[in-house]
Amino acid sequence: MSDQIQGTAPAQDAGVVLNAIASAVSSSLTALNQRNESANIALMSFTIMLTAMPEIAALRPERLAAVMGVILQNGDDKMKKDVADYITAIVNMAQEVPKALAAAEASYIADQKAKGAVIN
Repeated sequence: MSDQIQGTAPAQDAGVVLNAIASAVSSSLTALNQRNESANIALMSFTIMLTAMPEIAALRPERLAAVMGVILQNGDDKMKKDVADYITAIVNMAQEVPKALAAAEASYIADQKAKGAVIN
């Protein structure tokens, strides 16, 4: 009987240790996920605000490239490409905002007229 107790005690101890490790890893991953989620929310918020600014659409590509070159002079090529692609996407989206606003306004006016509203 004492052999059974001694035989299962190390297994139980190992189980407790494994559960503690699993819990610690799970907590770390949860915290990391929350930080990543917060970073993604902040990034998307800034992207939306930047895209909505009319001045962004008027930025000259050579000026952006010069500033990016100075700031990322020690970055690797993949990071530089990723940043350049992201900047290009923001500028391109900003250039499309006036068209999207005009289309939304035209749709709203058409909808209101269809409902019989008088639009000035």
